[in-house]
Amino acid sequence: MAFIPVPDCVEVTIRFLWQGQSVAITLSFCRDTAVTLANMQALADDLEDWFETEMAPLLSVDITTVAIGLRDLTDVDSFVYERSMTIPGEVSGITVSNNVTTVVTFETGLAGRSFRGRNYIPGINQSNLTNSVTVGAAWTALLLVAYNNLSTYVGGGGWSHCVVSRYSNGAARDPGIATEIIGYSSDGFIDSQRRRLAGRGD
Repeated sequence: MAFIPVPDCVEVTIRFLWQGQSVAITLSFCRDTAVTLANMQALADDLEDWFETEMAPLLSVDITTVAIGLRDLTDVDSFVYERSMTIPGEVSGITVSNNVTTVVTFETGLAGRSFRGRNYIPGINQSNLTNSVTVGAAWTALLLVAYNNLSTYVGGGGWSHCVVSRYSNGAARDPGIATEIIGYSSDGFIDSQRRRLAGRGD
């Protein structure tokens, strides 16, 4: 598949080790000026601070953030930056099974698949479930606070959290487009990610 550039944007992959299984979430960030290796490294600093401060206190001790990878989407040969880290979750007790997740939806104020995104949150502790179908409302509220605080961490470096679209109605865009996220939501329901089960990839 041919590379589709998205000017002045980076794709970020946060990688975890969860009970021996590699899992990941992805985020996209864009800016008004050119992406450089230096401002990518600064973004990695800010995201590491965000995850350690805002997200780790919500996740099980059974999951550990192990790396963050950034790729400049401006061109196929643009910068790539990878950093190892060790940020364990902080909630004691038994974690849910690896396929169990809940969704944070990224809202842009525009309709259509090109203008929405989401993260499937890994590492939920069993104590944060209300029952077999829902996550606790208080925990979900804290999760949304964490995502809403993301702009505070990255905004000073000139970055905005965005939804990136490379296709429209099945056809490749040239170039791709980025739309700034203006809010976050979660329905509080439990979802599933089969690929997070042991031996099925991340």
